Amino acid sequence: MRTLRTLVVAATDTNLDNVKTILATKNTEVNYETDIERAIDAINNHKMDLLIVDLDLPKTDYKKVQTITDLMHPDAAITETDLNHIDYISFKMDQLIDKWMEANSDSELKLHDNPAF
Repeated sequence: MRTLRTLVVAATDTNLDNVKTILATKNTEVNYETDIERAIDAINNHKMDLLIVDLDLPKTDYKKVQTITDLMHPDAAITETDLNHIDYISFKMDQLIDKWMEANSDSELKLHDNPAF
């Protein structure tokens, strides 16, 4: 199964230590950016499945990131959350990863070739 590729775009004053700790326990490949221009470069140069945007990011920067992501990765999920609420992030990531794993797991089709059925 594929690894969930995630980009976290945070405000420069956001402490990412707890977020890094939580995401390190998940089956994810995570890149972190606090500079908006480097975040846009990361969106352009890397394939991603999930974009997590800090609520403390200025709205103009959020709009730039969202627009570029919609153009470059229309199938990527975008979520905006307060990266200071650790319990909520852990809960939300568990839900997102479960749904992603379900959607990206290998499907199994079993055919019963028995006329008695």
